[in-house]
Amino acid sequence: MDTLTMARPAEAEAKTRIARLASSCSYEISARDFAGLDLARPALPPGTMVAIIWTPRDSDDERVAMARALTDAGYRPFPHIGARHFESDAALDRLLGRLADEAGVTRAFVIGGDCQRRGPLSSGYDALATGHFARHRFREIGLPGYPEGHPRIAAPVLVGDMKAKLALVRAAGMKPLVLTQFAFHAEPIADWLGDVRRDEPDLPIRIGLAGPATVRTLLRYAALCGVEASRRGRKTLGSSLIKLLGETGPDPVIRALAERPEALEAGPTDLHIFPFGGLAKSAKWVNALADGKFAMAARGAGLKFTG
Repeated sequence: MDTLTMARPAEAEAKTRIARLASSCSYEISARDFAGLDLARPALPPGTMVAIIWTPRDSDDERVAMARALTDAGYRPFPHIGARHFESDAALDRLLGRLADEAGVTRAFVIGGDCQRRGPLSSGYDALATGHFARHRFREIGLPGYPEGHPRIAAPVLVGDMKAKLALVRAAGMKPLVLTQFAFHAEPIADWLGDVRRDEPDLPIRIGLAGPATVRTLLRYAALCGVEASRRGRKTLGSSLIKLLGETGPDPVIRALAERPEALEAGPTDLHIFPFGGLAKSAKWVNALADGKFAMAARGAGLKFTG
């Protein structure tokens, strides 16, 4: 059997994995982007999980309104909760109660939040330790993961922090999941997955990837988030080349991950898309993958869309 014939079954299996990942993808949206939600609805299947990002300029009224809109449209709202932004324990309690009572929210993504502490809560752990999530009938709690590390927190601290929060969530009778910061390289993602799966084979994990957008947009967001890809991208591409590039998507990363089944299939693993180029655009791109309207590019590591 020649090398090409041997490669075809493996390629078909990788394509099947990609379509499966795309079919269960989650996304995120800002609390004010009702126009973006309306534009994306034809491309978002019912039951899709949509995170509501946390930005300081958004009000609780706007967060609750977006959660309500997502629920009414048949989606699963997944609001971010930035612990350090709350001026008081009561403010967190009040928002969680409104999300549950007014919008039917049962899950949240709990983070520290990139700001100076405004009240008594200094971390996601502190927010979880209040007991407010369980009291307001939240059933699922998302925790952050960092395949490429964190710019200000050492790797051993990140590991210990995740273990402590997993224990806290489970002790409260809720189910944890991990949603990772977006990365542009498959190798650190696969290595990180392997490390986590040694202790947590059944933990649901969603791998964050940046959706189709311009290279300059992606690198700008990466710099804001402290993602290692920002430094690597500028070093590899050079500023003059970046200016000439059009749009890019995460297909090389998705393909590389699909070709490493030992990483993806060691436990429940899905994708989460950061739609920096727009929610509708990202959802349409993902749907093409889910529908199998692509082939493995003959050259390079990407995908060739056929639909």
